Amino acid sequence: GLADDEEPIEDIPRDGEEDEDPFRSVAPPGKDTRTIVYPLYMSAKRSVSEGRKVPAEMAVKDPTAQEIAQVCRHLQLKHELEQLKRHPRDCWTFGRVRVDLFDADGKPRNPEVPTRKALLRAICKVIPTLKSRTDPNHQVVTQEMFLQQKLGLLNMSAPAVFAPAPQPGMGAAEAAAPSKKKGKKGRKG
Repeated sequence: GLADDEEPIEDIPRDGEEDEDPFRSVAPPGKDTRTIVYPLYMSAKRSVSEGRKVPAEMAVKDPTAQEIAQVCRHLQLKHELEQLKRHPRDCWTFGRVRVDLFDADGKPRNPEVPTRKALLRAICKVIPTLKSRTDPNHQVVTQEMFLQQKLGLLNMSAPAVFAPAPQPGMGAAEAAAPSKKKGKKGRKG
């Protein structure tokens, strides 16, 4: 029975009433309902147990989050590229894409991509046809270049210089050598 201060649950349909779509899931308010796509999901280098979610014959060699975002733009889907996020099973590959597959009414934004599975397969079909894959002269910012730029190690307008600049009155050998000896002081052995 119900306690005096409890009320019955009203969202369960009673006999004679029908729910318009009993299988439609409703997210709690404030929850992000976008689909997350990691490059790992379609990588030809990974097995299903390692996180691949498409058949091996559809999988793509070295997909990137930037390529996934390009495909989402091509499919006219609302998406957000999150460059610094990583999948727990593939912590060395940066990037994921959040894709909004459905509008506010729960209908697919693109009828060709009604489900997450269809989205992953569509991405696998389009990535090999991207200009970055077909044109060898097409300049693409790689993941390493992006991270170096974020960390301030790479200036995209000037060549990267990682050696310290020589000081005036110092030879090249002295500039490259460390200024102090490393190790414990006074230890003989």
